[in-house]
Amino acid sequence: MAAYYPDELINEVISANNLVDVVGSYVKLKRSGNRYMGLCPFHSEKTPSFHVSADKQLYHCFGCGEGGSVVQFVMKMENLDFVEAIKQLAARANINLPEGNEKASDGEYFRKKQKMLEMYVTAARFYHSCLMAEGGKTALAYLAARQIDRGTITHFGMGYSPNEYDALYNHLKEKGFDEGLMLESGLIRKSEKNGKPYDFFRDRVMIPIFDIRGNVIAFGGRTMVKSDGRKYMNSSDSMIFNKSKTLYALNFAKKNCSERIILVEGYMDVISLHKYGFTNAVAGLGTAFTPEHAKILSRYTKELVICYDSDEAGQAAVMRALPILSATDLKLKVMVIPDAKDADEYLKLKGAAKFKALVDGAKNHILYKIDRLKQQYDIDDTEQKIEFVTKAAEIFAEVKNEIEREAYVKETSLETGISEEAIQTEINRCIYKTETAGNKNFSTYKKSAESRQSEADFRAQAALLSLMCSDITVWRYVRSETDLSFFDDSPLKVIASDIYSHSADERPPDFSVAVSKTEDPAVNRLCGVVATQQEVENPLKAAEQIVEKLKDEKRKKLIAEAAAEGDPKKLAEMIKNLKK
Repeated sequence: MAAYYPDELINEVISANNLVDVVGSYVKLKRSGNRYMGLCPFHSEKTPSFHVSADKQLYHCFGCGEGGSVVQFVMKMENLDFVEAIKQLAARANINLPEGNEKASDGEYFRKKQKMLEMYVTAARFYHSCLMAEGGKTALAYLAARQIDRGTITHFGMGYSPNEYDALYNHLKEKGFDEGLMLESGLIRKSEKNGKPYDFFRDRVMIPIFDIRGNVIAFGGRTMVKSDGRKYMNSSDSMIFNKSKTLYALNFAKKNCSERIILVEGYMDVISLHKYGFTNAVAGLGTAFTPEHAKILSRYTKELVICYDSDEAGQAAVMRALPILSATDLKLKVMVIPDAKDADEYLKLKGAAKFKALVDGAKNHILYKIDRLKQQYDIDDTEQKIEFVTKAAEIFAEVKNEIEREAYVKETSLETGISEEAIQTEINRCIYKTETAGNKNFSTYKKSAESRQSEADFRAQAALLSLMCSDITVWRYVRSETDLSFFDDSPLKVIASDIYSHSADERPPDFSVAVSKTEDPAVNRLCGVVATQQEVENPLKAAEQIVEKLKDEKRKKLIAEAAAEGDPKKLAEMIKNLKK
């Protein structure tokens, strides 16, 4: 975590933002006692499993496991880093964040990041002005030929990069940007021949890529010449851009995608879809579909319709993406575009109404896989029929809903003449094989016992930290009886360190503030434990019992270490102390 602001200021910002109010601006919450419930914004669900604790200022989803404080919530919802989340929460609470009080290294990084964002928006404005000037006539004609009107051009901030060696470089230099930062941004490159800086994008239609908040973070450059071997040139990854975690036009689509998102391959498909009214369309950025893409999509919608190019390359890309998407709770559908190569072409040929019918009629991903499989086999041939059903059983084994699976089995049985019982037996074999492979590293009782003990220790340590934040007397007692060695490594030790360093006054430390200061994903597990923790009548007594348990566990570990060292005197002394 970047410690850009002092702890006192971070605490003030967190305290000024009630978690219930912040979450309630994104999620419809229903009160239940001192807790609130709603549909989780981080995965698709029909039954609410997302809980917000008003008194503990923590949230936890019992469905997907996400959890944390108001800072983690804003970070996840808006895809922000810690500092950006603090800035957003400060703005929400009308708290002014002073500059110049940060650690040198962190402050320098943050200022550089802000300067690069400023550089990219300056470049976007430059490219747009070039498109609208005399030199952009060819690019405007190209866009008009693709039926992209002025309103759409303005909405997406499209532009044109002049066919000049250093036009953007000179413009950025005039605006006062540092050459080193220009080179780091990827907008400018340096010639290996003469060492002079030159524009990376030249003579291309420019498409700005935005983050979820609408900041320009990269560009896609589209050639207007068919003979050009590189149809698209894209910005390389930078401190503000990671193509594996970015979806094009999600900043626009997030307003209209709670029920469904249409995922296409290219920028032009998205632009065309939005023009025709399908403002829930997004696209990848010319890179392989990643788990990060899948996770982001699952935050914003319940159903995903994949609409990739109709050629074999496009359909192969669908098959690569499906296993990644299947790990989410998204309802997955796939549409295959008939009589056109992509969504853009189909919309121009057939119109919005027919495209909508295709979207509404898209097959679920299991049926899509079976259709693809059928194309590979002749089921009139006995050997091929057997192989087809065997492969189909592997696909059906992925289906968790037994009713849905039975429907597929019946249909396949009728189509192939192979009994439902035989198909189901093969499915069961596939399921058993998968489960066995997944559990082979946890097959012994010893390992499962260790796992249970580890969980028990974690829950005890988490409960103790929570109790320390409930009462200043408990905090003083635990501080006097234990130290950080009683806690496992991150995030427990990181959070414990913050709680232990609390300035002793009449108020205990704030657990939600301590949790906010770590970006360790394991904080989800910690918040899950604390969220389910029952209120106790006597916090001090409960803390005393946990401390004794942790001390006992610590002695046992030391005894085990002494036994391993082979020191009988040391071992005897430890066993003697254990019995006291």
